[in-house]
Amino acid sequence: MSALAWGILFFLFKTRLVLAQEATCNVTFNDSWVYNSLNQSACSIASSLMGACTSSTYTVVPLEIGQIYDGPWKGSDTPCLCSSVYYSLLSTCAFCQNRSYASWSTWSTNCTSVYVSVYLGEIPENTAVPHWAYQNVTIYNDFNETVAASDTDASESTGAVPSATATSSSPPTITASEKVKSGIIIGAVVGAFVLLAILGLVIWLVIRRRRRPEPIKGTRAIPADYRPVPQTTQILATAPTPYTHNRSTAAPRPSRMPSEGAAPPVRQLRRSHRHNNLHHGSSRPSKAASNQATSSRTRKASRTRKVVHYAHTGAPEP
Repeated sequence: MSALAWGILFFLFKTRLVLAQEATCNVTFNDSWVYNSLNQSACSIASSLMGACTSSTYTVVPLEIGQIYDGPWKGSDTPCLCSSVYYSLLSTCAFCQNRSYASWSTWSTNCTSVYVSVYLGEIPENTAVPHWAYQNVTIYNDFNETVAASDTDASESTGAVPSATATSSSPPTITASEKVKSGIIIGAVVGAFVLLAILGLVIWLVIRRRRRPEPIKGTRAIPADYRPVPQTTQILATAPTPYTHNRSTAAPRPSRMPSEGAAPPVRQLRRSHRHNNLHHGSSRPSKAASNQATSSRTRKASRTRKVVHYAHTGAPEP
């Protein structure tokens, strides 16, 4: 027997889809959101979808106290039964009867593939599926009637089959790993930017330090407030007289100023006089000549003392 046949038998057994009275919402239930624009209840819409999926006419029967609508058996799952849209319609049908309903993970336990917020089966004519039936049941792992009641979108599916991609049997979870990956990527980008900024700053400091001239060893740095003192050049009132060297002029012999009261160089005078006498052929001077020489020396000595006296006192010589 095929999987489709087993699925149909299972569904007939669990939900008692037989030619019987269709389940209706409780008369005390006044929420209008469980009805579509054609005034069809969630129970009637679910019956139409299942009939189109099995190419038969089926009716969802009412639940007794303590009963719930279960999902397919293992090996009997179909895209129609494993769709969250059909699960939401049956859960709403149980809700409006004041009955309980299974969680999404319990309903889809035996589904090899689940179809969240899509319905791959055919939607028959004269049937409209409300927008709230396409809610993401994996967020709460359950059908949320509060979210359905607050859904203000009036759009409905009327025969158009939305495209979908089959997912794994396990319900999708909140993608925390993707958030972690995004955080890691952002952190890596920021860290790389900070590292490049620090590296650029270090390179700039090194280049600036190399360009700065280093002071010569053994010297002291000149203070910033140093001001050099201007040098003045002394200009003579009169230009000095240049000395002209003349070879014909003999250099003056240095003389020594005799001290006051000192005797003249008589010995030199005697040598000079003797030299003169010898030059004239006289070996010994006469007495008269000797007296004359003595008198001459006396006069020269007196004259020399006078010159010395005037030189020391600064008075003019007579």
